[in-house]
Amino acid sequence: MTTTRPSTSSSGSSVPATDASIKSQQSPGKTTKKGPTIGLIVAAVVTVAMLAAPLGVTWPQQVVAAVGVGVVVLWFTEALPLAISGLLGVALLILLGAGSANEIVAPMGSTTLLTFMGAFMIAQAMLIHGAGRRFALFLLSFDWVCKRPWRMIAAFGGTSAILSTVISNTATVAMLLPTAMGIIAVLTRALEEGDHRAKRSNVLQLSAGLLLALTYGSSVGGMLTPIGSPPNLIGIEFVEEATGISIGFFDWMLMMLPIGVVLFIAMVIIIPVFNPSGPLNTAALTDVIKSEQRSLGAISFAERATIAVLILTAIAWMAPSFVRIAFGADADISIWFAERFNEGIIAITGAALLFIIPARSAEHPRLLTWKTGKNIDWGTIMLFASGIILGAALQSTGLAEVIGGGVAGMLGGAGTFAILIVAVVMALAFSELASNTASTLVIVPIVLPIALASGADPITIGLAATLAATLGFMLPVSTTQNAIVYGSGKLPLQKMIRTGIAFDIVSIVVIMLIMPVMSSLLF
Repeated sequence: MTTTRPSTSSSGSSVPATDASIKSQQSPGKTTKKGPTIGLIVAAVVTVAMLAAPLGVTWPQQVVAAVGVGVVVLWFTEALPLAISGLLGVALLILLGAGSANEIVAPMGSTTLLTFMGAFMIAQAMLIHGAGRRFALFLLSFDWVCKRPWRMIAAFGGTSAILSTVISNTATVAMLLPTAMGIIAVLTRALEEGDHRAKRSNVLQLSAGLLLALTYGSSVGGMLTPIGSPPNLIGIEFVEEATGISIGFFDWMLMMLPIGVVLFIAMVIIIPVFNPSGPLNTAALTDVIKSEQRSLGAISFAERATIAVLILTAIAWMAPSFVRIAFGADADISIWFAERFNEGIIAITGAALLFIIPARSAEHPRLLTWKTGKNIDWGTIMLFASGIILGAALQSTGLAEVIGGGVAGMLGGAGTFAILIVAVVMALAFSELASNTASTLVIVPIVLPIALASGADPITIGLAATLAATLGFMLPVSTTQNAIVYGSGKLPLQKMIRTGIAFDIVSIVVIMLIMPVMSSLLF
């Protein structure tokens, strides 16, 4: 259970800081306190049972099935850190004879790992030098924001969404939580001082709404760019391997923008509907935001330089897509850009610049040093690497084709839309109880062969499942950012579940309606 302890926001108010927010970058390495031993036992029993069962497949396929299910159990129960569970699975694949070591670990050479490392380092620099927090307070400082509760929800959700396009969802929520808690503290003080506009029900409803907007906004924003959330890059990798079609940075953004916009509008409507609040003392809230802005002081050279590196990196990421649109995919210049401007190479180049550019600060000689840069989320990187290996083993041994063919047979030759429903519901249901990254690693390699065997569009199916796996809104365990806001102690579980169910249903409908249209237009 997430614990809380007092801390002080930059505005000077006492707010609870969650352990989850302090360790927000460590989610892939976390273990649950409930039943880790049981999880280990169940995983071992299931693995051995599947190895011994007469499945009617080749031995390498049987090994992949048994190890894969065992790893899923470990991921689901979090009996071990997620990254360690994945790496243990990789070792077992080799030891039990699914393939040679060189064959099995070959996918670890994917340049997507470089994309993770580079993007995480750029995000780390933004957090260290305060560029993300300054941007958040700027958006929240406009007077009109605090005049209506729904505007505050839109502003907090929008700020969280924008920051989550380049910073991890978890880090974004952890960074914005003190501001949200400062505002909640102001509301509470107004209630205690007898302000007739600060009724207890209004304070409770708006507090819940602000915290839900933080976590929901981060999930919606995280889907808008390939680097916004780890599952995005994982889904892209699986789809590209299955179809041979490259999905560029700008292609992804074009495809996801309509989905993100519709989901954001739905969020701004759903949260106030399920958490309605009346008039409040908005002058005090405005003072909190302005006070925190003043505490930041003037923008530093380090902040400007970090933002400049981010912009240059983003332009380089999108350059191949722009060139392809302008000159055509077969043009020599398009091929040149596609070969050289790989997302991973660009990301690691941008990260390298951070270690070169001086920060002009007594505390930080460079924008990033190894001491600060090494604190990125290595657990997610290792989890991704091991998941890609397990997914590749599904393909290389032919087990994915066997599973896909079997499920496709049960669906009776169903078309793209029917398979889309199955894929999205499976991914979203799994993500409510397991991490989004683990959900993507498990579900996408299964639904892609189903799509291919059925003649359905694998890009639509694969990317829809990827998105669905990132949108767990109902429970604190669904995402780390959900756990952070729930751990604040200001968000009742019943409100999270009730609002989350509604948003889950809307998300499923939006993805199923818009994804096929955008996929057909772009690919």
